[in-house]
Amino acid sequence: MKIAILADIHGNRLALDAVLADIEAQGGVDATWILGDLCALGPQPLLALETIRPIPNVRIVRGNTDRYLLTGDMPFPTLEEIMGNTKFP
Repeated sequence: MKIAILADIHGNRLALDAVLADIEAQGGVDATWILGDLCALGPQPLLALETIRPIPNVRIVRGNTDRYLLTGDMPFPTLEEIMGNTKFP
């Protein structure tokens, strides 16, 4: 059984299309596993979702950024983020 494993798509439809085209060029797969982080932070989150939806035999695991989008449960900022990434002596 041939399985394609994709992760950290982050709404990058252009890269996703390239990966899927390469999979097909190599003869396809029996199943596709997507290991989370589908949409957040990328330029085309909806298009990325629309692209993976029709993939046959796809299994998807939710990643941390997927959780952030669904629940609003964001991690606390670091001290550097709070201080504007300013370096202190």
